[in-house]
Amino acid sequence: MKRNNTRPATFQKMRIVHSLPLRLLLCVSLLSGLLAAYAPQALAAPGAPDEISIVEPGWVISTATAAADPVGAHYNPIDGLLYYGRRPSSGGGGNLNRVNVDGTISSITAADRPSAVFVDPTDGDIFLSEDYGGGVYRTAYGTTTRTTWLSGLGSGDDDPVGMAVAPADYTGPILSAGQALLVDRGANSGGDYIWRWSPDTAEGEVLIYTDAQSVGPLGDPVDVAISSSAIYIVDPLGTADGTIFRLDDGPTLTPVTTQTPIADPRGITIDPLTGDLWVVDATPPRLLRVNPTTGAVSEMVTGFAGVLWAGVDTTPDGNHIFVTDWTGDMIYTFSRVPENQFHFDKSALAPRWSVTADPQSGVLEHSLSQDYFLSYYYGSPDANASPLSVTIDDELPTGMTLTGESHTPAMTFGQAGQTLTWQPEGQVARGQSGLISMAASYDNPVGGGVYTNTATLHAGPYQLEAQATTQIPVMAPLLTEPGSGELCPGDVDVSGVAQPNLDVLVLIDGVQVLQTQADAEGRFSIAYTYGGSATELLTVQACIPGGACSAPSSVVTLRPPLSFWCPQRSEWEGTPTVGPKAGQHLVFGFRNNSGEFGSRPAFGVRLPQQQR
Repeated sequence: MKRNNTRPATFQKMRIVHSLPLRLLLCVSLLSGLLAAYAPQALAAPGAPDEISIVEPGWVISTATAAADPVGAHYNPIDGLLYYGRRPSSGGGGNLNRVNVDGTISSITAADRPSAVFVDPTDGDIFLSEDYGGGVYRTAYGTTTRTTWLSGLGSGDDDPVGMAVAPADYTGPILSAGQALLVDRGANSGGDYIWRWSPDTAEGEVLIYTDAQSVGPLGDPVDVAISSSAIYIVDPLGTADGTIFRLDDGPTLTPVTTQTPIADPRGITIDPLTGDLWVVDATPPRLLRVNPTTGAVSEMVTGFAGVLWAGVDTTPDGNHIFVTDWTGDMIYTFSRVPENQFHFDKSALAPRWSVTADPQSGVLEHSLSQDYFLSYYYGSPDANASPLSVTIDDELPTGMTLTGESHTPAMTFGQAGQTLTWQPEGQVARGQSGLISMAASYDNPVGGGVYTNTATLHAGPYQLEAQATTQIPVMAPLLTEPGSGELCPGDVDVSGVAQPNLDVLVLIDGVQVLQTQADAEGRFSIAYTYGGSATELLTVQACIPGGACSAPSSVVTLRPPLSFWCPQRSEWEGTPTVGPKAGQHLVFGFRNNSGEFGSRPAFGVRLPQQQR
């Protein structure tokens, strides 16, 4: 099973073994550490894609969704939404997530380092592979649980990654319509495998092709795509570094000869309109178009931060491409625009709420920010249309302040009050496009408030207007205490942060049991009595008095204690005499392997020999 991620770890796990006795503090009040707890919490926080460059004419960026550590975003034709895995850059854990219509993100199920996601287009069921665990899991459409679908995928190292299904009109080799394929990269000691399986029946997978590790053409197969007549597999370590294979009868693997080498292909899908292959390459990170017949390779989009596996998908009509940028924490949607029309569009992403604490006074400061994208494409029915000078004006709504902007290609930018102006340097030729990213903050945001941003493009005979309207949502509160895990019976302080002066509802198993109000800084605190005999799911909601409410906060699971002491109200405390923390007074809590408070913590403490 895979033992390394391809992106350098951002955080490194550290295990401290103290060489002196530690004082165990039992059943004492645990201080909440507000300064750490109130670190910025961003909801749908997009970054400006100032490095993204669209090379192929006829495409624009239509959305850019911020998502932590995203892998394998795939389109679900049943609800029109994207589903993706969250694969942490280091350590275990992760999720299957959904991008909602408003750009917010919902967690569907827990996972452990997802490697790819696949959606059955016939019923919307979602399949997620895990290369560390060596299995594939199914989440039925509309549910929030998962079941093991494929297991035991190899005698040694099993590392399942990309998946695809044969379409209804499939006439090619190896498969029948509705049957699916899975590629297994066998990262360390195992072989490389290609499996046939059914999206309708668990297990029962059939081995189609295998070669031993470092023997045979496969080196690291990571994704698969199936057209109406052919099967294609990308392998960054194939016969030559970077190979697209066609899986033919036999079965045999036939390399697709490309006119330009592709160093590190990580994902593949098929253009339904042309039959070309859309391939994401990691070196450099970009989206390519490959003609599987002629081998012609052309760049479509460049400038991604870093792509992982199965990082490209499309809608059935081929009018939208989805690229998952793992390193950049973004999921991009690129949309076709008519090549014979001048296109101008403006989109708004969901507002994001941040809370910070002054390091000296502890005073909380709230901010609500908003990101916009402006895109244009010069299309014309006249193949010899003259280049045009372009000016774009944007009128920020009253009550908003510009905090940043970026643009591509090179432009001049100016601001006069609430009016923003961009002018591309030089004239814009037919087939050229541009993208402007704007970041703004709300001066005095009030939940339910509506803001309309209007932009106008002037280009020769063209004067095009685009608008984006945003309603400020009520944000789900940040619940800081208690934490998930074991808790002894008695009163527990339910505390956290909400938008200032809103009502805060406390819910147990989805039923309201208490109500309080956030103060002018947004802090709230109320005592709840936990019985200690059953597991309870604690959430909080924020509501405008007499009005709309937020979604529930993240769930805190309260569990009965498994020992005579309360790990959530206890601490380890001590001062190590050796190592990088020598001389520092340390206090830390009891956590188990899942990260919850537990009486069976996931660490060891070594006492000096005289204390053993």
